[in-house]
Amino acid sequence: MKFKEPKGIEKGEAEARLREENERLKAFLAHVGGALAVLGPDCHVIWTSEESLRYFGLKENAIGRRCYDVIPTTEELCKVCVARRAFATGQVQTRVAEHRTAAGELRYYHGIGTPIRNRSGRVTQVMVLAQDVTELCRVQQELQKKTEMLEIQNRRVLEAAKEKSRFFAGMSHELRTPMTAIIGFTEMLLEDADEPLAPNQRSLLLKVSENAERLVGMINEILDLSKIEAGKMRVDLSRVDLDRLISHVIETMMPLVKGKDLTLSWQAAEDLSIIRTDEQKLRQILVNLVSNAIKFTPKGSVTVRAALRSSRISIAVSDTGIGIRRSDLGKIFQEFSQVGGRGAGGTGLGLAITQRLVNILGGEIRVSSKLGEGSTFTVTLPAAQE
Repeated sequence: MKFKEPKGIEKGEAEARLREENERLKAFLAHVGGALAVLGPDCHVIWTSEESLRYFGLKENAIGRRCYDVIPTTEELCKVCVARRAFATGQVQTRVAEHRTAAGELRYYHGIGTPIRNRSGRVTQVMVLAQDVTELCRVQQELQKKTEMLEIQNRRVLEAAKEKSRFFAGMSHELRTPMTAIIGFTEMLLEDADEPLAPNQRSLLLKVSENAERLVGMINEILDLSKIEAGKMRVDLSRVDLDRLISHVIETMMPLVKGKDLTLSWQAAEDLSIIRTDEQKLRQILVNLVSNAIKFTPKGSVTVRAALRSSRISIAVSDTGIGIRRSDLGKIFQEFSQVGGRGAGGTGLGLAITQRLVNILGGEIRVSSKLGEGSTFTVTLPAAQE
């Protein structure tokens, strides 16, 4: 059958259109950004783009030759070549492979093999697009190395943290035992009615007892932090009467107010109800915040307020004390941190432990403060926990 040219189109015009389409195709291939070739079943080259020569550092056209004769490779790489696999499977294949150019440079190429079928559906050719991804692969390799280094460093940091926790826990246990004995013997001497103490003796023993109790409190803080960091801090949920709990904490803290021009008060909302939480941990949170407020408030007031907001309980401890600088607010919950003007003894762990305990209970803690005017610490907790 002879091809009949469409009427109205002269041969010259048809040739001009063909040249125009060829130029468009060349322009398109120039922007593909890779080496493009069409291979036959035995991997002989049927057609290649001009870019292919530059891509693989070739000096002559490869048409009619087998691709593995033109581009140096190995038998192992040939077996997984995208063209061979596309012929074998009839599906699009992709792969990143190494290739050493004629100049000896090692490059990485991302190959895509797309099957081309005849009218009967048999794969007769494969179009292969190879794109140079050397820089991307090198970046990925560098990132992989850095990731591995970070993982090693992270493991070292975690191990160091565990070692620190073990050290603190062991040291604290060793210290607490003799301190408890000192407190016990001191109390025995103070309460011995058979041999009354002289006023100066009693005064000295009271100081010993007071400082020993203070040291035990510091040791307990270190132990608590060690338990939290080791993930050994259990949560024991129970029904808690919030009004009763806060009232008891206020009553316990009253001796700290003696000798100060300071009032300690508690304002409860009417809609407060029974909540489900860990009572011991909530008590410790409140004791830490109230005692902290009293410590840094020479005169004025410390007020505890609680309210039910939607499904959460809000507890605020406000004072009219020395306050905190704005620049120090970000450090206030850091371990062993005693920000400017607030180094009134202690380990610097109280607020750090308080924040950890609040987080364990599924809540959050915020602080607002103005230097010279006082601070407010607000704890928000779920009203009920399952």
